[in-house]
Amino acid sequence: MPYSDLLRLGRNAVLCLFGLGLLLACGVDDLQSLVSRSADAAQAGRPVAGMGIMVGELSDTSALVQVRLTQADRLVDGDAPGAAGIVEFVVRPADNGPAKDSRTPVSQIVQATADRDFIARASFAGLAPGTRYVCETRIGSSREMLQPGPSARFKTLASSAAEPVRFVVVTGMNYAKFHGDTRIDRKQHVLQNNTELPLPYAGPDKHLGYPALVTILSMKPDFFVGTGDNVYYDTPTNPRAETIPQLRRKWHEQFVQPRYRDLFAEVPTYWEIDDHDYRIDDGDNSGDYAPSPEVGRRMMLEQLPVAAADAQDVKTYRMHRVSRDLQIWLVENRMHRSPNALPDGPEKSIWGAEQKQWLKRTLLDSDATFKVLISPTPMIGPDDLRKTDNHADVGGFQHERDEFFAWLKETRLDQRGFYLVCGDRHWQYHAVSPAGIEEFSCGALVDENSRPGRKSGDPQSTDPQGLIRQPYLQDPPSGGFLLVKAAPAADQQAAQLTFSFFDEHGKLLHEHVKRDTAPSAAPQGAEPGVGEEALKKIDQRMREFAEAKQIAGAVTLVARRGLMVHRSATGKADLASGREMTTDTMFAIASMTKPVTAAAVMILLDEGKLRLNDPVSKYIPAFKDTTLTGGKKPAREITVRDCLMHTNGLVSNQRNVGTLANTAEQLARSELAFDPGTRWQYGPGLSVAGRVVEVVSGQPFDQFLAERIFKPLEMRETTFWPSAEQLQRLARLYQPTADRKDIEPGTHWIFEVSADTTPNPSGGLFSTAGDLVRFYQMLLNGGELNGKRILSKDAVQRMTSLQSGELTTGFTPGNGWGLGVCLVRDPQGPTKMLSPGTYGHGGAFGTQGWIDPRREMIFVLLIARQNFGNGDASDVRGEFQRLAVEAVRE
Repeated sequence: MPYSDLLRLGRNAVLCLFGLGLLLACGVDDLQSLVSRSADAAQAGRPVAGMGIMVGELSDTSALVQVRLTQADRLVDGDAPGAAGIVEFVVRPADNGPAKDSRTPVSQIVQATADRDFIARASFAGLAPGTRYVCETRIGSSREMLQPGPSARFKTLASSAAEPVRFVVVTGMNYAKFHGDTRIDRKQHVLQNNTELPLPYAGPDKHLGYPALVTILSMKPDFFVGTGDNVYYDTPTNPRAETIPQLRRKWHEQFVQPRYRDLFAEVPTYWEIDDHDYRIDDGDNSGDYAPSPEVGRRMMLEQLPVAAADAQDVKTYRMHRVSRDLQIWLVENRMHRSPNALPDGPEKSIWGAEQKQWLKRTLLDSDATFKVLISPTPMIGPDDLRKTDNHADVGGFQHERDEFFAWLKETRLDQRGFYLVCGDRHWQYHAVSPAGIEEFSCGALVDENSRPGRKSGDPQSTDPQGLIRQPYLQDPPSGGFLLVKAAPAADQQAAQLTFSFFDEHGKLLHEHVKRDTAPSAAPQGAEPGVGEEALKKIDQRMREFAEAKQIAGAVTLVARRGLMVHRSATGKADLASGREMTTDTMFAIASMTKPVTAAAVMILLDEGKLRLNDPVSKYIPAFKDTTLTGGKKPAREITVRDCLMHTNGLVSNQRNVGTLANTAEQLARSELAFDPGTRWQYGPGLSVAGRVVEVVSGQPFDQFLAERIFKPLEMRETTFWPSAEQLQRLARLYQPTADRKDIEPGTHWIFEVSADTTPNPSGGLFSTAGDLVRFYQMLLNGGELNGKRILSKDAVQRMTSLQSGELTTGFTPGNGWGLGVCLVRDPQGPTKMLSPGTYGHGGAFGTQGWIDPRREMIFVLLIARQNFGNGDASDVRGEFQRLAVEAVRE
């Protein structure tokens, strides 16, 4: 039973428990002893921990733990008077098991004194990463009088571990509105909140505190983030808290509520402050009124476990690497800001120069899959037009916001798992800025403090033109919180970050999932020899193609020398629904499947299990009896090499017929258009090669690809069978209307995916740009990626060198053919910007993937269209590659 529940039992309940123990002839156990001592402590004049225990600022190896000693376990005349005394903290591993480093209990004895508001805070270092601990306490007026106090459980961070993490984000914990302070000014409330003052909470459990806290505890998050407005010094405004005793009283009445005590005994915390728990509503550092900025800072560091009690020069902005996939930044938005009244411009800042420099440096240094900046105030909104105190506000700090967003775009951090989470606003939302930056607002924790949000396009909002996209805006308003879950990659599932909005009773209101789409081809970093401005022109050109009704949208990616230098999404994935194209949009890549199939064959070649000149009939006997048109016997049999080069004479449709075995048998019965090896004609040879892979490996083709290529390359989004969730991210196919002035939805059999569909080695894969660049980087690296070798260097060399000799091949002039890939022999037309020896493949729907070894560049273009002519010769491909190459020349 939580310590606070023991206190709530009261003396009569304790006596009942004790009496029941006697009736059962059982000894009184330690728990009952704690109940008795806790219930009687106040009456006996001994200190109690009326505000429970709180753990804060966890790292891999450290934690802060605090207990405030009080005279009672509840409010007395509206406050929780402190009591001088001693707190002994003992931290031990929760499992009591062996460890690599010492795991014997660590103890500290800390005095609770009036100058620190009777808060005893212990700092523990040298803990083991990713380890569950228990902190037990003994409290008393002296060392000789120590009795059991509250205990807390926590788990240290594991920054290098690929493990799931879940945390909650809250704001707006307004005690006065919940409990019904009659001094609140109703007119002022309507003006500032766009809604009437709500009635206070009337449930029979009101004395326990906010219902949302019970819900949060039931979800067992790893930690809790309070983004500010944790208390309200200025509610009511008359009188408002100004003196140190008055300010402290606000924290006392808040955290003495039993549900906070229960929550913080199980869930560690991180804290920020905002206006209401710093000075006043929308307050800055100007103005000669109380509390002063110095006192506001003092209260934060005194009341909240943000830093060690004796720490000097504390930075209240900080970041924590939570896991291998997740890093969070907690920024300081009050203490370093310029006056709100200054005209907006380059010199006006919320963060200040030092914090801004730190923020940019640490974001660039991070290799976390997901980077979450948790801000006390919004950057996107929209907010109320009347306000000027945050980054979203007109006349506020929009210049700093815009400069920061431009920097995110320039460094492509917006494409590397960066997201904003904010507090302050009393409504939940998910907003996307015109620049594509995304923000998730947690909304007010307390139902009585919630209000209707501002809609994009509202003339009374900071976005009257409706430029901000709102995938979610809470309606009707209610109390609640944001749950953020980071899940590591597993099997064929990419790492993902889930934002879940709940009301105070645990009802899921909205959920949005983000996935890791960054290639692991190489670390992010400097981009030598690449012109930033030229790369930006790619997006503009893609938008022009969309405006000209040539495409609905596009995903473009450029990598050079192992660095991803450009990745962007423009336009729509689905015009009817308005769904935006994103960098993790799924595409039917059609014949871009062929190089993957060829790589599977080359794996078996490396292992000595087949030869390129083997007749296919060695593995599929039906090919022994193939004939030319008219029944004539061919000069020689089709070889494995012929299947990879389109020199096999097979010219039938590339669509599967039942299983791969059935498809190969049917192709063997078809008449050949020419003698194998004498001509080049695009056809279904790669489907035959896929069946050869099955026969030689003894595995289903899709299973072989998954185990030998996709899993080691971490291509978690590449599949023959998109999941229901992936289908929701699939780019819709479009084609020109009859008058060719617009585009309309199209259909194609490749999109007819079902559970019993056979994997098509010629054109059945679905993938993303992030996955494809991993495959291409492996080829460019000579067969390996991130220490995992897929092919030998010799196999890659044979696959990507000219195999077709002087034969005329497609799809554009000057091309030749390797093994499963097209080669640029003589750059011209759409390939004129590429180097000789560039290799790759296109797909039926305009998708393209090419590797230029001379420049060490990779080009990925993903679109979804048909009936526009030869995709390899399209203006879209040509312009994309031209602009990418010009960027390198700069």
